[in-house]
Amino acid sequence: MKKAKTILALLLAVVLTLTLFAACSKPAGDPGSSSSPSNTPSNTPSNTPSNTPSSTTNEPVDPEDIENIRFFLIDMYGVGDYDTTIEDAINAITEKQIGVHVDIGFYGMGDYNNNLSMAIGAGEAVDLACIWVVEPCSVTTMYAQKQLMEITDILDQYGPNLKALVGDYLGAYTINGGLYGIPTYRNFSSSVYLTCRTDVLEELGMKDKYYNMKTFTELEELLMKVKETTDYWPMGSSIIQNACGIYYTGDNFKEDIDFFDLLGDSLYVVHADADGKVEASIETDSYLWSVKKMVEWQEKGLLWPEHLTNDEHTDQIMKQNVIFSNIQPCEIGAETAKSATTGFPVSCITMGDITVMTADVNKFGVGIPITAEAPEAAMKFLDLIYNSKELMNIIDWGIEGSDWVMTETGEADYVDGDSHTARYHNPDFIFGNYFLAEAWKGDGGDFREVAKATNDAAPKSRYLGFVLNTEGMDNIIAGISSVRDEFKDMVYGGYNEDHYNDYIRKMEGAGLRDYISAVQTQLDAFLGK
Repeated sequence: MKKAKTILALLLAVVLTLTLFAACSKPAGDPGSSSSPSNTPSNTPSNTPSNTPSSTTNEPVDPEDIENIRFFLIDMYGVGDYDTTIEDAINAITEKQIGVHVDIGFYGMGDYNNNLSMAIGAGEAVDLACIWVVEPCSVTTMYAQKQLMEITDILDQYGPNLKALVGDYLGAYTINGGLYGIPTYRNFSSSVYLTCRTDVLEELGMKDKYYNMKTFTELEELLMKVKETTDYWPMGSSIIQNACGIYYTGDNFKEDIDFFDLLGDSLYVVHADADGKVEASIETDSYLWSVKKMVEWQEKGLLWPEHLTNDEHTDQIMKQNVIFSNIQPCEIGAETAKSATTGFPVSCITMGDITVMTADVNKFGVGIPITAEAPEAAMKFLDLIYNSKELMNIIDWGIEGSDWVMTETGEADYVDGDSHTARYHNPDFIFGNYFLAEAWKGDGGDFREVAKATNDAAPKSRYLGFVLNTEGMDNIIAGISSVRDEFKDMVYGGYNEDHYNDYIRKMEGAGLRDYISAVQTQLDAFLGK
C-alpha cells in the first residue's frame, strides 16, 4: 500500500486542504483573553429553535404558486445518482410548508468552486450557494468580486426565525455595514486532534502510550514503529494548522504552541497576536519551526507524499487504507465523528485548544449570489431548514430507514451499523443548524445539548466580528496566491534557507508588505485606535 500514487495536479494550497474543517477555540491568555471592543458581539445566541417556524403554513400550496430555487451544496462524500432521492424528501416538506421547490446541485470538494464560479460568471440563476474557506468561495473573496447579494432587508422580511437564531454571529458575514451571508449555526469551539487507527495502535501495543502522549518526540517514535511494521503511511497531514491559528515552537504539544488570529485572511499570511500586532505569519519563528518539522518527517519517510497535492479529505484517505494517522481540527465527539467518516475505530488526543475567531464563524455558511432569480424564496428556505429537525436530518444523514436509523440510545446510526454501504452521509458542520441533527452513535443522546453549552462557554477572540475587506486588493491577492502556489512544494516539502529567502523576496514583490499594512489599518480601526 505504501507505493506512491501518481501525483495529482496542484488543486488546493496545502493550508486549505489540511485545515478547512477547523472551528477553533483556545484558552484564555492568548488573543481570545483580552477584553472585547464595543463592536464585538457581547453575547452568543441562546434561543432554542422550534421545528416549525412561524412563517410556515399547513394549508396546501397551489402548485402554480410554488417557487423554484437552485442551491449549490458542498457534498463531502459523494451522493452520486442518489441526489434526486434527497431532493424529493426535502421538497415534500418545503413545497407544503413554504411553497418552495429546491433543485440541489451536489458538488464534491474538488468540483464545487469551479462549478459555482462558472455558473455565477455566466449569469446563471443560482439562488443559494455554500460559502466556505476554500478560495475563491470564501465570503471575503466573493464579496470583493461582487458575487454576493446584500441580504439585510431580505433576512428581516423573510427570515425572522433565522435572524433570531443566529443572532450576533451574523457579524462574521457583515462587511462595510452590509450582510452578505448566513453562517452555518454550529459548534465553533474545537481542538486540534491527533487521530490514529485504533486497531493499529492495539496491534502495536501502543494504545496506552498514545493516550498519554504529549510531545512530538513521542509521536515520532510511534510513527517510526508504524513505518517499520505496517504497510500504512504513518502520517497523512501537516502539523501546520493555519486556518485555526496554530503553529508550534517546540516539542510539547500544548506548552510550545503559538496561538494567533488570522483575521479571516484566506491567503494564510496574516498573524495577529493578542496585542493587536499584525505580521506576516510566514516570517514567524513558530511557522519556521513547524515547516522544518514537517520536512524532517518527510525525509524520514513518515509523511504521506501526496499530502500537499491531495484534494480529498484525509479521513477519506484513511478510509482507503493508505494512512495510519492525521492531524486536524474537530469538535467534541471527535472519535465518534472520525470513526463514522473513516469507517474504522479511531483514537483521538488533543494537540491544542484554540479560540473562536471570525474565521471560524464564516468558514462555512451560505449566501445568495448576485445572479439569484428568487432571493426571497431562498431566504424562506433558509428560515425553514435552519429551524427544522426533520430537514436537517435529511440534509446531513439522508433518508431515515434507508441511510440511517434511530437506536435505542436515542442516537442515529448507519443501517446495520455499516458505513461502507450508506448511500448518503454529509458532515453536519457544512450547512444549516448543526444543533438540530440527531446525535450520531457513540456521542450520546444529549450530545447536541452538550455541544451547544460548550460553544456558548468557549473563549472568543477579542477580534470576533472583524471581517477583512479585500476589495481593491485583487492584484495583490493574485500575486501572493501565485507565489504561494509556486513555492509550496519547496517550502513545505523540501525546505532550505535559499528557497525560503527567495520565497520571502517574491512575496514582498507580490505586495505582501502592503497587504499586511492594510490588514493592520483595518484592525486598528476595528479596535478604535
